[in-house]
Amino acid sequence: MVRTTGGNAAGYPDVLHDVVRALIRQDRAAADARMGAIAEPIRPPVPRRTPSIRVRAGIFERDRYQCRYCGVPTVLTPVMRLVSTAYPREFPYHRNWKAGEVHPAIETISATHDHVIPVTRGGDPLDPGNIVTACWVCNSAKGNLPLDALGWTLRAPADDGWHGLADRYADLWEALGRPPLGADEAHWMAATRRLYPRPS
Repeated sequence: MVRTTGGNAAGYPDVLHDVVRALIRQDRAAADARMGAIAEPIRPPVPRRTPSIRVRAGIFERDRYQCRYCGVPTVLTPVMRLVSTAYPREFPYHRNWKAGEVHPAIETISATHDHVIPVTRGGDPLDPGNIVTACWVCNSAKGNLPLDALGWTLRAPADDGWHGLADRYADLWEALGRPPLGADEAHWMAATRRLYPRPS
């Protein structure tokens, strides 16, 4: 069998290949021995604790709204929701991101936060040092895996001047006639105004 290189995930096919062959041969001892190389205990559920919007806004700004995994510039989701109010047909938004009812930009470059060490693997859910900006695509792909399982490393932000359009959130809201904001969006407005005060 061809051997692959990369993170731990690259070794899974080889191990499972050996386990399946051993089980077919009725050689449970050999199968058990190989399974030992990738065995993972069932982990009890961990209560979900999410950092506040103010903390997340600070993390996004620290990372200059750039995905720390792939490097793509991300955009603050509430900004894209406002754009959708101006272009509901051309730039549709659905609060549950329902397939076919949301613009691909929202599904790909929305700024999200991700725990570098997953909470279920002992990572601190509230420590900004364990939280990075991630695009939605990388966040979904990483799931509950540690970086070494994917062969990923953290990237430093490349564009120091990018702020995910969060620095324009208040201006856009004003320009669009102050459309109603949900509770989370109002918190994002307060957080971004604190980070990017407008000249008086």
